[in-house]
Amino acid sequence: MKKIFLCLIPILVSTVTLAQTITVSGTVNNQQGKPVQFVFIRDAFHSYATYTDQMGNFSLKANPASKLVASAINLKDTTVAINNQTNIKIVMTAGLSEGAGKALSSRTGSDFFKMESEVPTNISGSLYMISGHDELHGSRFLSKSWMHGFALSVNDSLIQSNDYFFNFDKDGGDLLFTRDQRKVFQADKAEVKACTIIDDSDQAYSFETVQAIDPNRFVLVLAKGDKYKIYNKLTSKFVKASFTTNGMTSSGNNYDEYVDENHYFVLNVKTNQLQPLELKSKSIKTVFAAEADKIKAFNKEHGDDEINEGYLKDLGDYLNK
Repeated sequence: MKKIFLCLIPILVSTVTLAQTITVSGTVNNQQGKPVQFVFIRDAFHSYATYTDQMGNFSLKANPASKLVASAINLKDTTVAINNQTNIKIVMTAGLSEGAGKALSSRTGSDFFKMESEVPTNISGSLYMISGHDELHGSRFLSKSWMHGFALSVNDSLIQSNDYFFNFDKDGGDLLFTRDQRKVFQADKAEVKACTIIDDSDQAYSFETVQAIDPNRFVLVLAKGDKYKIYNKLTSKFVKASFTTNGMTSSGNNYDEYVDENHYFVLNVKTNQLQPLELKSKSIKTVFAAEADKIKAFNKEHGDDEINEGYLKDLGDYLNK
């Protein structure tokens, strides 16, 4: 695998965190009135961005005095002034996107390149692993298919291009980039601090570098707000086939597999205190001891829910309100 630094032609100011924001929602349709999926929507002057879903819907934070820029393959870039509006309808026309193939550029120089083991791809570009046994269960990758997405540099510049695709390597904790779905590049963690990738079913996955959790991995963000951030250090352990038999009895599996492992953490934003968290009621009540009343109120609605990752995400969103 090659390591390369990817940078964006500057489109942002460095004071993005100081900008006033509102939530802007809307839809993107083509000239025939049909919704367009995977349109990249961004604030023209800040690092707020998202993609449209299958129905052409989008929602993002943005500066009310800024503009939205919509970009997609085979459609002309469209810019719309926000003007304090919270709902915006965008119509895109056919044509070449001005940003297609131009948003990202590769820095040259040995400081940004590192030869590592190649990430295997098949003829269609799908990620896979070769196994010497019957079959391989699980995967070291978040998805077997490449996904749309965007990243954020340490300087708060967006890293995105309409012909760039992303994935996450659970084994190494690396964010992967590809343009042609054959040559794979690994993000430099010293230069890229966050990313969001979206699969074909509109499921979004956000990753960040969190030094206190692991300086060598991107970690999955389950919930994020002004009060708490909840993370999952998602890893995958390779387990070789263990099948044995004496002719009468047998045990183990006749296949190699990747087994996911989840390690949860909660960051108290105000105190900057990071704590490990288990998917157990006692652990949750201990970590969120200061939110006892809110925990009780949340459990009145979710008391019968299984305490899993989905529960943890919903709880984080609820506590951040």
